[in-house]
Amino acid sequence: MSAAENVIGGLLVDSSAYWRIANLVVEQDFPKSLRPLFAYVRDSLSAGEKVDAITAWEAGHESAVELASTVYSVANIEAYAKLVAEDGERSRVREAGQR
Repeated sequence: MSAAENVIGGLLVDSSAYWRIANLVVEQDFPKSLRPLFAYVRDSLSAGEKVDAITAWEAGHESAVELASTVYSVANIEAYAKLVAEDGERSRVREAGQR
């Protein structure tokens, strides 16, 4: 499981952890396949709504339940979020160099 999957899964297990990583990662740091789910979590929590794997699944994010079922703790979510941010930065630099 990747760091990005751990972050998303962790947020679906314990959405309050979002506020611990909100200033560490942005949507573009995640792989394209996970960006819509991260945006859903971010936007829902910012609007004061509850978020978990079931609400995400009901909103059309079919991978939500599977991601949440593979994460048992959010204890290291900040460390994973930093890895996601670093990977995202590397990807953006690599893409810019290919232009």
